[in-house]
Amino acid sequence: MNYNEMSLEELLEKNKEITTQRDALKAEALKVSKAIEVKLADKSVRKKYDQMGKEEKKKLAQLLQAEGIESEESFGIPGAR
Repeated sequence: MNYNEMSLEELLEKNKEITTQRDALKAEALKVSKAIEVKLADKSVRKKYDQMGKEEKKKLAQLLQAEGIESEESFGIPGAR
């Protein structure tokens, strides 16, 4: 596409179109970034949990219940949607 051959009106319309596409891509990229952040946090927490001993896991479960956070069994399978 040769922009030098386009009229001013065509260039302004093309610029508007590109700006709209850019804004949509930015919004989509933000969604992807947030999903990556959640996945990395989940991976980190699961790694830490897997490294915990039985007593630590028991205490953690007690703490979560005391804070009113439901257990995995009553809440459902993490990541399943």
